[in-house]
Amino acid sequence: MSTNVDTPLTVQGNSAPAASENTFAPLSILAVSEIDDSGRLRPVDAVAAQGIAASMARDGLLNPIDVCQLPGKKGFRLVAGGHRLAAARMLGWTEIPAFIRSANALDRKAREIAENFYKADMSPIDQARFIAELIETEKARLGIAPEKDGRQDNKRGGKVDKKQLSDDLCTLHKSIGLQEAVATRLGLNQSSVSRHLALNGIAASLLERVRVLPIGDNASALRKLAGLDVKKQERVVSLLEEGAAKTVPAALGIIEKKPPVDAAKKRLSAFTDAYSRMSKREQRDALRVLSRMLPAGVIEIVFDDEVKVAAE
Repeated sequence: MSTNVDTPLTVQGNSAPAASENTFAPLSILAVSEIDDSGRLRPVDAVAAQGIAASMARDGLLNPIDVCQLPGKKGFRLVAGGHRLAAARMLGWTEIPAFIRSANALDRKAREIAENFYKADMSPIDQARFIAELIETEKARLGIAPEKDGRQDNKRGGKVDKKQLSDDLCTLHKSIGLQEAVATRLGLNQSSVSRHLALNGIAASLLERVRVLPIGDNASALRKLAGLDVKKQERVVSLLEEGAAKTVPAALGIIEKKPPVDAAKKRLSAFTDAYSRMSKREQRDALRVLSRMLPAGVIEIVFDDEVKVAAE
């Protein structure tokens, strides 16, 4: 069968395949028209696809896409390589090299997430969503309900069901293990995974508005926003959009009607607080140092009627 790729293929793996996948997936030349790429987690960026198309027109496809064949259905389902497939369509290719992977839905989703996680244009919000998706995928493998995080719902004063408590602890341990497994797969540590997951606390209704704000690429600022209740999130986002505030803390100051911080008073307060916690000896030494910093015209500093330090 003919192919549109006019240079030798160089196969470069995207990520380690899931355990249930064949390590050596067969490479085939497939009709582009037979590949379904609908319902992807990450939409295709047309500009990025155009750049890839230019490279493919010059060098051919260096990294085959990944597909699977669903039981009882015609054609193939795209697993990884959405931008490469879009580029092939832009170039008018009728065929494309592809690795045929496992048809298991969980394997497909895990591969898509792992491939896309380190894309250069992936925002902290997208990374958080992908990590959450990967954890939900692994929960499904273990039979853990999506809404479960291992904690037992127990009303105050209610009797604790010991069997339920035991089951919840087991689920919690599995959940912790899931974060470790996902961290290993993505080359992160567990604390990084936890920090990413915290961003999922941002209300879904605000995500698109937050993306275009200056804080959209600032994971630390996004975590501060995610830690607020939904009503405060809405008000903070509105203030940032209006330009009334540039940071989440500044927006909160407006909402809570806190006066703006006087930088000079803040520095003075920090100094006096530090001075009050010094020993007598440390206070004397501090005053001697301070005396050399005083402007001309200050006569002296008297400390406990013992030390008189004249300013020069």
